[in-house]
Amino acid sequence: MTVLLLSTLQEALKGPKPGGHIYIAYSGGLDSQVLLHITVAYARIAECELTALHMNYGLSPNANVWQDFCERQCGALGIPLLSKAVDLNESATGNIEQRARNARYIWFESQLDENDVLLMAHHQEDQAETLLLRMMRASGTRGLAGIPVSRALGKGRVLRPFLDVPRSDLRAYAEQQDLTWVEDESNFSSKFDRNYIRNDIIPKLLQRWPHASRLLSRSAQNYRVDQLLLDELAVIDAESIQVKGNSLYLEVLPPLDLARFKVISPARQRNLLQYLLRPIIDYPVPAEQMNECLRQVNDAAQSQLELDSVTLVLHDGQVHFTHPIKQEPGISLNWNTGSPLPLPRLNFDLDLIQQSVAPTGEVKTLAFEPGETVCVHWRLGGERVQLQGEEFSRSLKKLFQEKRVAPWLRRAMPLISVDGYIVWSAMLGDFSPCLVDSGGLYYSFELSKASPKINPIVNEFQGCF
Repeated sequence: MTVLLLSTLQEALKGPKPGGHIYIAYSGGLDSQVLLHITVAYARIAECELTALHMNYGLSPNANVWQDFCERQCGALGIPLLSKAVDLNESATGNIEQRARNARYIWFESQLDENDVLLMAHHQEDQAETLLLRMMRASGTRGLAGIPVSRALGKGRVLRPFLDVPRSDLRAYAEQQDLTWVEDESNFSSKFDRNYIRNDIIPKLLQRWPHASRLLSRSAQNYRVDQLLLDELAVIDAESIQVKGNSLYLEVLPPLDLARFKVISPARQRNLLQYLLRPIIDYPVPAEQMNECLRQVNDAAQSQLELDSVTLVLHDGQVHFTHPIKQEPGISLNWNTGSPLPLPRLNFDLDLIQQSVAPTGEVKTLAFEPGETVCVHWRLGGERVQLQGEEFSRSLKKLFQEKRVAPWLRRAMPLISVDGYIVWSAMLGDFSPCLVDSGGLYYSFELSKASPKINPIVNEFQGCF
């Protein structure tokens, strides 16, 4: 059994890249205990670094006892152990299982660097349970594809080398090696859906079909192949329907050409939207909401649709994807231009820049020195500006309309005023008068993308891929 499991791990790893570190998600239970011992044997052969990660959720009165057990086991094997205690009551979103899962993956991701691998001890029965659980939640093909053998996590990746291995093989190894492990008493409570499937449903299936776990696991693999084909089709559709090079501020995806989107079948429309939205929303869009979304997009019934944390806006013959932005009218900020101004609600920074080329022709100027304070504000309505080279002021609203600036950008993007003059717009650039310092240098402003804030939340669908 040792040779079998070791060869399974070796085949899955195929040698980590130079510099890669191996981490193990280690609870002290039977499955992770076997994984730890097999990986220690592998690490000695491959001469690679190995660290165990243990999360103490504090949900059981035995939680600290389990942590002590893990520390002793790793100490005996000469393996470093990193432990983290977490208070799951800090988050009010999701059930306790979901909060534990989210906390676990957030911490795991923070540990991984380039080329690092996190090993997890999921096995064949885990895959079978997952498939049945997803069926009871009416999951689509992606959900029914089950737990993946490998997926990216931050800078590294997650690997489950025993996913096709029956748990009986892991238990046989543990007994053969005289291993000890901890038992989580909550695993025996069928009040949790997964435990109900494990304790009540799977045993009955095995009585009728002795190889039920293997067959269910194989079904998940078949669904995964189907999902790969659906993803390939979505990529083909995206290539022909997305409008390249036309993304506007606040958009999280390139827009879709509405006319070309309407040509493909409803099934392909749904598949394309699901594929595009998956990386940027926290949860799969419910079927009813997706159906209503497709109906409205095809009928052009509304100009704005809310889907989870993304807003779909129909504008100028295109479907745009934006984050919901609500900028309160009347807000103004005094900004010292000596340093960038973060605009968290827009996820941009506002910067002062020196113009590389001076404006041509007769130009009105306004004395300005870097480090001066300017007023950053948003539209109230009725604003007028003067374009460079023009004698009279013009309505800002009319200029937005002429330049075909999307409505959601008109109210969300900032303006800058100096000495009562609106001198700059995020969407239209510089107005008159121009800002010039005592040395004759001209200045303007720009929005730069703020450092990305990656949402590490992992749910039961998204987190398994």
